Amino acid sequence: MKELKTEQVQVKLLAMGMVLLTALLLAPLFAIAHYSVKCVDDFVYFKDPEALWQSTHSLYALIKAQTLYAIEYWKTWQGTYFSEWLITIIMGICGDKYYFVGAYLAIGGLVSGELLLFKVIFVNILSADWGRTLIVSLSCILLQILLMPSPAEAFFWFCGTGLYTWIYVLAAVLTALVLDAVCRRLKGWKAAVREAGILLLAFAVGGSNYVIALLIFVIWGAGLLLLWLYRHRDRVMMTVNFLFYLGCMLLSVCAVGNQQRLNASNMEGYSVLESIIRSVWEAMLYLCQWTVLPYIVAGLMLAPVMIGIVKKRKYRYPLPFLATAITFGMFAAQFTPNLYTLGIIGAGRVQNLYRMTMLIWLYGNELYWIGWLMWRKERQDGGQATSMPEKESETSWLLAGWCAGLAVMAGSLCLWGGSTVTSVSAFLSLHRGEAQRYKAEYEARLEILRDETVRNAELAPYTSVPYVLYFGDIVSDPEDWVNRSVAHAFGKDSVVLKE
Repeated sequence: MKELKTEQVQVKLLAMGMVLLTALLLAPLFAIAHYSVKCVDDFVYFKDPEALWQSTHSLYALIKAQTLYAIEYWKTWQGTYFSEWLITIIMGICGDKYYFVGAYLAIGGLVSGELLLFKVIFVNILSADWGRTLIVSLSCILLQILLMPSPAEAFFWFCGTGLYTWIYVLAAVLTALVLDAVCRRLKGWKAAVREAGILLLAFAVGGSNYVIALLIFVIWGAGLLLLWLYRHRDRVMMTVNFLFYLGCMLLSVCAVGNQQRLNASNMEGYSVLESIIRSVWEAMLYLCQWTVLPYIVAGLMLAPVMIGIVKKRKYRYPLPFLATAITFGMFAAQFTPNLYTLGIIGAGRVQNLYRMTMLIWLYGNELYWIGWLMWRKERQDGGQATSMPEKESETSWLLAGWCAGLAVMAGSLCLWGGSTVTSVSAFLSLHRGEAQRYKAEYEARLEILRDETVRNAELAPYTSVPYVLYFGDIVSDPEDWVNRSVAHAFGKDSVVLKE
């Protein structure tokens, strides 16, 4: 019983508790994924690769066809060659039967990819223990998932999931590998595998959505400047990798089809200078609007855990105001692509990216400021500059404080999220049968759409619309782009929604 009072034991208990809590909260999301269905432009994206896979079951034939498709897409519509190639291959294999795989990859990838990133930062760089690493990492990941602005677009709409959430995960893994290469020297085949991973992921992220591509460019570029400033041993290799990434990104940005996509949108963006200025303004507004009570409560709960992390290794954490300004600039850079091209900050799938990175920047800054305050306090106390030993008191109140904090967190989530908290909403939709009815009504639609004798399909509206699953639907106007997409996918003259 005496051991339970020590901080070391309480950290381990909290870490195990966070793992169990994560599994508990993610279970409804994995369960409801089996009731997700195709919507909006899924039908067009699925059509050709799904038909090819069903007729050949040849992975080679599918990869070859979608490579040609990605090249044509680059020429005629948009430069995001890699994400289009990747998502259409997986779509072809999954089809309607395994549509839920998109959500599994998004949720599982988000958790595992960010855990890898946090592991490199906390364990490899800051020498933190695994207990504190898991507590901070899973706290951030759960808040990202629970208060996702548009969970349907983040996890359950295959196109949005693949083009945005999957690429965010790949960017997190790329960042982890680059940081690992900078802080940890490997030899032989391990170094070769890591370098191959960096180049492959650089190609992938550079050829995907511009919000994440620009963010990684800014982070990598700023990190590279530090490597040259401090004459890091791997600065030349990292420069070569960065230039390769820049080339992949420019290949996407300079695509022939981008202008056609902009013309078709009928929207006008801002100039380069206006986009940058408005990005800073929109980022400030976003932070003020969305630094809500649950995030503040989590920050207070994480503070004592972060104190334990920064004690592990002595860093100066210099110029905290400048560090905060730089990280804010990196956050604001994400707003620039949509403002420059469309004049807006982005749809729900883009807002999801803002929210996920916002939390990492918020808690990253909290850790940095705590480290700076601890270093300054030690200097004032006349401590040695080369060490900061961790001293634990006989009795720790960490576990008790976290139990009280979790109760406050639950109340704040109810206040700010209510039934839109993703895990709560998914559980309620399953419990009430909404998800089951939604899937059944979709399958009833498929019977009509697959009936070759029906040329003008009239589909009944959904009576059950689960919040986390529903993104969009056809309308009563047969000329609407979604209606035309569905009609094209099933070879119909028209498709309309019954009044």
